[in-house]
Amino acid sequence: MPDAITIKNLTKSYPTGVKALQNITLSVKAGEFFALLGPNGAGKTTTINILSGLANKTGGEVQLLGKDVFTQYTQARSYLGLVPQEFNLDIWETVYRTLYYNAGYFGIPRTHRAAKIEKILRKLDLWDKR
Repeated sequence: MPDAITIKNLTKSYPTGVKALQNITLSVKAGEFFALLGPNGAGKTTTINILSGLANKTGGEVQLLGKDVFTQYTQARSYLGLVPQEFNLDIWETVYRTLYYNAGYFGIPRTHRAAKIEKILRKLDLWDKR
């Protein structure tokens, strides 16, 4: 089985000349727990953003369970769950509309979203909160 996370020589530079990541290499085996620790500006968030497809790398390789996060985006993304530290939701939007909108990030076609959302919310006994 391939490693859960494989990062080789990952770099991220910005047009301003700032180098957020310089040749980061890391591997995490399937089933392992790990933490990215470091001071502000060390590149932790940039690394996570690249792993999750929220930012583009400048160079290097990044894989999730052997799938390249750029050339095999859909497959790689299906292996990752990301819980951001900050809320990035519209707090005034309904639960149903939030789920409907975010389903697109996971490749769920619009024609299937309503049924899938209803099934999940009913299973969790949350349909009345939609």
